[in-house]
Amino acid sequence: MPRVLEGFLSELFRKDVRVTAILDAVSIAENEDDKTNPVDLLCKNDRGELIIIELPYYQETDYFHRMLFDASKLVLVYLRKRSPHGEI
Repeated sequence: MPRVLEGFLSELFRKDVRVTAILDAVSIAENEDDKTNPVDLLCKNDRGELIIIELPYYQETDYFHRMLFDASKLVLVYLRKRSPHGEI
């Protein structure tokens, strides 16, 4: 499955894309009720850049604001996990 998805994303972006992690909303949720999106993909392109791809399954009227919020939240979680004291 990841190989087919990587092939699709590579063709879509016209760059070599590798899926490094498949994250569900539970893995980035701050509490049990915080399930903002079903699946996020953390990918890396051929230049080493990290790409976050969200795969929603429902209609969202304010998509771009939610996308910015979710991407920012994922970056904060990523930074907290790499911080020596769990803080930014």
